[in-house]
Amino acid sequence: MSKVMYSDCAISIEEQNASILINPKEERFYYIPCDAQEGVFTDATLRLMDDETYEIEGIQLLYTEHKDMALSYEKLLCEHPAELIRKQSFLGFTWYKAIGVMKREVRTRYICKHKTYRIHERLEFLSHTFIQEI
Repeated sequence: MSKVMYSDCAISIEEQNASILINPKEERFYYIPCDAQEGVFTDATLRLMDDETYEIEGIQLLYTEHKDMALSYEKLLCEHPAELIRKQSFLGFTWYKAIGVMKREVRTRYICKHKTYRIHERLEFLSHTFIQEI
């Protein structure tokens, strides 16, 4: 058996600091860069398992940046999605470029590394202010 601690929310976990941040479901984590999105779960549930480990189940958005160039299309296809590969040519010389960001949505179950975490729950966001500097 397991005990559901939080459900239907957005969760960010930082294993190096042993901390879990809970946001309301509709609120994103804007300060987390694309290469650190593996620690963010939306439509998530946080459970405390019988063995006293934490488990997070939710949807992750994974971003992978692709930037490469080769003379062979097949070589690029081994490492990059076909949708990001473009044929280039100049003066009869042909090569291929893979450039762009691949976004994947994955349903994940993540078993946390530590037994204890600092859990910070944001109940609701009351207002938003945008300040744009020139």
